[in-house]
Amino acid sequence: MPWYFSRQVTCADGASFIVFKTLMVKGEALDHESAVLTVRFRPRWITMETSRLYSLAPIPFFVGLPGFRAKCWMKNMNAGCCGGIYQRDSAEAAFAYIQSFAMRYITKVSERGSVVWRIYPATTLEAFLQGKVS
Repeated sequence: MPWYFSRQVTCADGASFIVFKTLMVKGEALDHESAVLTVRFRPRWITMETSRLYSLAPIPFFVGLPGFRAKCWMKNMNAGCCGGIYQRDSAEAAFAYIQSFAMRYITKVSERGSVVWRIYPATTLEAFLQGKVS
């Protein structure tokens, strides 16, 4: 299983993050093309450190959504932003997540206008983390 902890990630718009936690479905192959979804936001009402703690609560809910394979949690303490990088079975599964209750929750606890997401079809989490997608 790949280990992504502490890896630096640069998003398409140049925003830089550090991975602080990872979760992968046991036995799930992450080496064949699927889709990567990035989501980031600036928490409202809570600190970045508290946000890290709150990130544990929804795990059972998004892991149970169809198409989930893996997630890396990321943070940028200087910008006060956090987010996730998901590997999903397909671009359709990634878009379904965007329309899920989990995304509505993220939007609700975030500063207005700070939620940004992007789907990278036909790629893998590893390719994304290595900067091999555009």
